[in-house]
Amino acid sequence: MPRHLTGLARGEWRRLEPQLRAAGVLTVADRATLAAYCREYQRWVDAEAAIAKTGGEVTTTDAGNMIQNPWLAVANKALVLMRGFAADLGISPASRSRVAAAVPEDPMDQLDDIIGRVP
Repeated sequence: MPRHLTGLARGEWRRLEPQLRAAGVLTVADRATLAAYCREYQRWVDAEAAIAKTGGEVTTTDAGNMIQNPWLAVANKALVLMRGFAADLGISPASRSRVAAAVPEDPMDQLDDIIGRVP
C-alpha cells in the first residue's frame, strides 16, 4: 500500500486489494490505479459529508441567491474518476466480465527465450 494513502483510502485499499489479487486481476503494475481509486473514494466520501454539513445540494449565498453547493462538483468529479478506475480494475459488475486475469509467465520460460536467442 502506498504510504501517501490515509484514512478511508487506506481502508478501501485493505478491502479491495486482497479480493483483486485473489481474482488474479491485480499486479504490481496496477498499484497506482488502485491507489488513485482509493484516493478518489476518500475524496467522494469527504465531499458527501461536506454537502450534508453545509446544507445539502443547494445552498444560499450571502446575497440570498440559491446556488449549487460547491462540494457537489467535488463529489461528482470523484465519482466519475472512481468509475473509470473501477472499470480499469474490473471492480464494477459490468467491467468485471471484461477484465481477464493474466496468467503470470513462468520465469524459466523467459530465461529459455533469452538463452535461446544468445548466439
